[in-house]
Amino acid sequence: MEHPMMTKAAKGIDAIRMLRMGEAGPYEYPDDAASRMYYALYHACWAFLQSQSPPVPFDEHPVYEGEPNSYAHNKLDEKLRHFSDFAAAAGSDWRQILSAVLRYRIQADYREDSVESWQVERVAGKVDRAINGLANL
Repeated sequence: MEHPMMTKAAKGIDAIRMLRMGEAGPYEYPDDAASRMYYALYHACWAFLQSQSPPVPFDEHPVYEGEPNSYAHNKLDEKLRHFSDFAAAAGSDWRQILSAVLRYRIQADYREDSVESWQVERVAGKVDRAINGLANL
């Protein structure tokens, strides 16, 4: 059975494709595509970490009350680098991809300047391949 977060990752990839203008056109809403691109990869990473035996524990959040149920975005690299099967499935450049999509997401969601369509285009295919590789583990 596929992990629910991997299903979310696949839906995120579909959303990114829908934000594109035509088959080969630019992204009409690059900020939205950048945000969805990051979360698609984040959800795939979450599914991978939870599929380990034992599952990698979620991160405590200082202001959150209740059971932790997510991973801190800035700690994903640290958690994932110890898994050679992750790198084999996601691709050897997964760390650069993760760094780029996190940068674009922060720009898209929190800065006045928008992400450019070419920036999304530069990494969208790599994110798609990484998620497909992880889905096939």
